[in-house]
Amino acid sequence: MTRKRTNDRPLLAARLRPFRRPPRPTGVAPALRLNHGVSTPLPTAHPVLASLSVAERTAEALHLSLEVFARIIGEVSEIDMLAKRRIATYASQSDVNAIAADCERAIAAIESASTCTDALGIPLFDGAWHSDLLDGMGRFSSRVTLPRVAVDSLGSDGVGGRLSSVGPDGASCLLLENPAIASAIVRSSALWLAAERERVFRILAEVIEPLVAELEVIEANTASTQMAGDAALAADLAHVTKLHALANAKPLGPSARPIVDGDDAQHPFRIRHQDDD
Repeated sequence: MTRKRTNDRPLLAARLRPFRRPPRPTGVAPALRLNHGVSTPLPTAHPVLASLSVAERTAEALHLSLEVFARIIGEVSEIDMLAKRRIATYASQSDVNAIAADCERAIAAIESASTCTDALGIPLFDGAWHSDLLDGMGRFSSRVTLPRVAVDSLGSDGVGGRLSSVGPDGASCLLLENPAIASAIVRSSALWLAAERERVFRILAEVIEPLVAELEVIEANTASTQMAGDAALAADLAHVTKLHALANAKPLGPSARPIVDGDDAQHPFRIRHQDDD
């Protein structure tokens, strides 16, 4: 008998496409405001470079969060399969023990994944993470946030409780005792996670990527303009310096040869004296 295909797992566990380019390496701490302003852009930093650093490090953090979302959604899907397995069969005691053990392992994996930190060691899913994006002038543009993700916050009291209540708790286990309620909690958790992951992906695709591209163009234009300006200034200074030296030359002292009548015709660059008219 062919098993009926379902789109639940591909929809929830699918991985999103990668960012179009990795963040550039930097030799100093990123100018990124995270978690109540732990780090702020240096006041001496060029505003475009500071803004670009913030945008790129934000992209890096959001990509990491998408990977964590995918892992947590995969574990939630596993718990959902365990609930269906419990509902569909009258399992033996050994099967019941295996279901409880697998559920406990999946919940532990979700707890572990939800403690993920960014490159600065700041938790991504404690509900306090944020990044303040800057525009091309280094001014505040918008704020990006990530939600709190934990087994005691996933699910809904309206469907029977939180995900933390599904697994084994002492001598009881909601997944074994009432798999229908457990399945409702798991489904509620999966839908919320999928919505939040989609929100983060849209921010990355519609806000962060265009901002990085715009700032890179500004940076390139600024650099080329600066280089052209420096070259023109150097040429002007070289020209002015030569004219200045010729127009303001002074006698070298007593050893300088005195000027006699008729020398002008032979020496077009005669040394001028202070008393010359």
